[in-house]
Formats: sequence, structure tokens, C-alpha cells
Amino acid sequence: MFESIAHTRMTRRRRKAQKLASQDSMRNYLATALPHPNHAAWQCDYLVLDLEMSGLDPEQNHILSAGWVVIENGQICHDSAQHHYVASNEAQLDLSESGPIHKISHTVLSSGKALNTVLDALLFQLGSRVLVVHHAPLDMRFLNTACEQIYGVRPYCLVIDTLRNEQLKLSRQNRLDGASLRLHDCRQRYNLPSYQAHNAVIDALATAELWLAQLTYAGPNGGREDLRLRFFG
Repeated sequence: MFESIAHTRMTRRRRKAQKLASQDSMRNYLATALPHPNHAAWQCDYLVLDLEMSGLDPEQNHILSAGWVVIENGQICHDSAQHHYVASNEAQLDLSESGPIHKISHTVLSSGKALNTVLDALLFQLGSRVLVVHHAPLDMRFLNTACEQIYGVRPYCLVIDTLRNEQLKLSRQNRLDGASLRLHDCRQRYNLPSYQAHNAVIDALATAELWLAQLTYAGPNGGREDLRLRFFG
């Protein structure tokens, strides 16, 4: 499932970042071992993450909430699900566009947790698990930026992008033109039920179900070209 050369390169980056990290929570996370390159997808454990943001630019916008859930032994661990709102300075945060979409207000965020507290909890639970995200480049830009600001280094994650997997599958089947890659539409292709969108923990659960459906579709011995793992660092 993993490219051994990229795995070695990522391991070296994590060791270097571990020495530079400013806090124990990040150092402890970077000290965990990555999954072995020969592990099949079904042998890995995952943490499925969704972030809700105030915009698309991590330098200008903020993480509003984070939700995640763990997959172990091919099963979603519902009791592992966490949902955190991130406290923000109201004067610096414009929710005029994103607030109604995510149903997040300044009042909700006033009771949220500090971003470093949320990231500490995320890194602790991520450990040596593989991260799963729908449309990973956007969420990883925000996660990397936040980690650099708080810990001085990026988390250097192994990441499965369910959107990218779906894109590759549809392209291989010559069905990509005009096809929606939104989470809800990807789920419909696997006959998964509809959930309320734009809630971080519900979207994380929806993405976890989609990832397991993609694994099932690929089968135990196939689908290598559809199940791409990316190294974000």
C-alpha cells in the first residue's frame, strides 16, 4: 500500500521535526512509528478527520471546529468520536459567510477550547494511525499551518484522501466527466445514507463510512491504484 522510498523519506522528516518541536505533545506524536510499507490497507488503523473553517486561506482564516473518529480492525469505533469547537477572538473572526453554512456562531465559539488544546487531543489520538480526510489538501493546509504556529513543525502525516480515491476510480472507469466529488455525492455511489453536512464530527463519520466502502469495493487484493496514500509534509 505504501511506497517504501517515500516512507523512508517521511520517517527521516519526522525524526528531524521531533528534535525541533516546541512541545511534548508534538514530540510524542512524531516519535510514533509509521505503518509498515508492506501493510495492506485492511491491516492499518485510521483516524478520520474533518475540519470546519471560516474560509479557504489558512493564513487569513481560522479553524472553527474539528471532529474525528477512529477505525480499528476495519470497524468504526463510535465511542472514539470527538467534536470540538475552537475558541476565537470575535473581533478577528468574520463568520458572515461560513457561519450560516456550518451553523457556528460567535456564541458557540465563545465556549470552545483553545486551538492548542484541540490539536493536543488530535495528535494524541492520531498516534501511529493513518489520517483519512475527504479533500485532504484543504484540511492539511490548515492543519499544517496551525501546527507550525503552535509547535514550530508540521505533523508529517500519512494521509488517505477519499475524494482523490473516488476521482481515480471514476477516471479509470471513464465516468469522471461531470461527476460530483462532494462527500454526499461520493457516498451515494456506494448506497450510503444521507447525513446532515457541515458538522465536523458527522462529516468525519460520513468520511469513515465512505473509506470503508471504498476498501470493500477495492477488495482484499485489488484496487491498489485507487487507494492512494499521500505524504503531507
